[in-house]
Amino acid sequence: MALHLIPSAVTLKAIRPDDPRKRLSDGAGLYLLLFVKGGAHGWRFDYSHLGRRKTLSLGTYPDTPLGLARLKAAEARRSIAEGTDPSDVRKQQRRTLEKQRTVEKMLSAGLPLPESFEACGRRSQVDPPCRSQ
Repeated sequence: MALHLIPSAVTLKAIRPDDPRKRLSDGAGLYLLLFVKGGAHGWRFDYSHLGRRKTLSLGTYPDTPLGLARLKAAEARRSIAEGTDPSDVRKQQRRTLEKQRTVEKMLSAGLPLPESFEACGRRSQVDPPCRSQ
């Protein structure tokens, strides 16, 4: 089991607005950045991937409790160990979600899907040609 420097959630509940610390480290790259976003504390995870130092945001406290932040950091560590950048995974998930939302909006508006044959046929001569799949 990993050594954690923040003993429990009680420690986090005891933080006051006049606390002089900027952050509380939990070890192995996980820390709580104090008083970001107008008073909320932000969980951050520092890591290196392909020789570059990066920081991943894991949520805000108390919305993301200590245990969940540790689980998210462990998941990011597994991803790094497999050779994948957790930031790239998050960006890909965001792109997929945005594409799904676009499709849902188009379907609800009665429009053809962006890469459908009907959409390609409706494009004007000025628009770029449709991609072949």
